[in-house]
Amino acid sequence: MKSKIGIPVLSEKGTGEKVLNDIFAGLEEEGVPFFHIEGAECDVWELGRHAATLSPLDVGIGVGKDGGSAICHIKLARGSPYLFEPASGRTTGQNAARLVKGMPFKKGKGV
Repeated sequence: MKSKIGIPVLSEKGTGEKVLNDIFAGLEEEGVPFFHIEGAECDVWELGRHAATLSPLDVGIGVGKDGGSAICHIKLARGSPYLFEPASGRTTGQNAARLVKGMPFKKGKGV
C-alpha cells in the first residue's frame, strides 16, 4: 500500500544517526519530501525495494548498519538497485531526489 508522498528511507536496526542525517540533508537540499522507517534486519537492496513500494513516487532508499545504501525504483527487478553506494551520505539523498525529478545524478563513490 502506498503511503504519504515522499521518498521513504528504510534503515536497518542499528544504523548510525550520522549516515541517516546525511541522507536526510541531501533530500532536503533537493527539496523532495521524505520519511524514515526503521526496518527489519535484511540487506539494503531488500530495504530499498520495500521502501520503493511504499511511495507513490516509486523510489525508496535502503540503508544498512554498515552505512551502505541502495536507491531503488519499483520498476527495477528485485536485487537490482538503481544506485548502490558502499558508504552513503548526502549524495545518496541528492541522487534519490534527482531520480524522482529526472535530473542528472551527482557524482559520489558509487556513481
